Amino acid sequence: MIHDVQVYTSPQSYSRAFRLWYKFLLPQLARQGAKIITGSEHARRQLAQFGIGNAEDISVVNHGGDHILSVSPDYETFQNLNIEGPFILALASVQAHKNIRVLLEAKAFSALKGVPLVLAGADVTGLHPPEEVVFTGPVTDGQLSGLMRKATVFAFPSLTEGFGLPPLEALYLGCPVAVSRAAALPEVCGDAALYIEASDPEAWASGLASLIDDPAARASLIAKGRRQAENFTWARSCAHLREIVASAA
Repeated sequence: MIHDVQVYTSPQSYSRAFRLWYKFLLPQLARQGAKIITGSEHARRQLAQFGIGNAEDISVVNHGGDHILSVSPDYETFQNLNIEGPFILALASVQAHKNIRVLLEAKAFSALKGVPLVLAGADVTGLHPPEEVVFTGPVTDGQLSGLMRKATVFAFPSLTEGFGLPPLEALYLGCPVAVSRAAALPEVCGDAALYIEASDPEAWASGLASLIDDPAARASLIAKGRRQAENFTWARSCAHLREIVASAA
């Protein structure tokens, strides 16, 4: 199972030692494995593009997202934020391909004035966040579930993803999702997300604001999201994997 080739597509997200190790390791795994499996068609194409394996020898087994339904929501982190109105939720990350910078730049536009941006996870140093940006610090799965259930919109502006599990989890929990139209995210989200140009902070500001101000649009995305999420279950993933393993035996 090779999830992605982001050491090639986003080298700045990783240390030099990590990049060198993975660039050595991935071709070795591909050559020695009876079968190569990855999580999306996008990842399959990239594995072929970077010479990790031949496209026809790579099978796609999508991840499931229904595990999030078994996580009991913990609302402590949300309650500690003391937010009474709408807010945007995103994941804090120092990795460049997660593209958190575009949300911080978007937050500076007047369209999002008064709407907090909550970043779940460790503080992202060196980015100089504007006002109304809140870092929660590390959160448990239960606390993240609670935040997703309460958020007005979950923003996921990644530049590249081998799959994109967090937005799928948000779809399962009934949280409207805004994602970049990049990598595997359209495969995962289908017609159930608001798509925004990854590198355009003004587009993120206007897109998020329009969704926040439109309850009908949010309700439509929530309904579509639940239908879309049902396409990604671990039972389906396991059944597909069993077929692949049997064919390779």
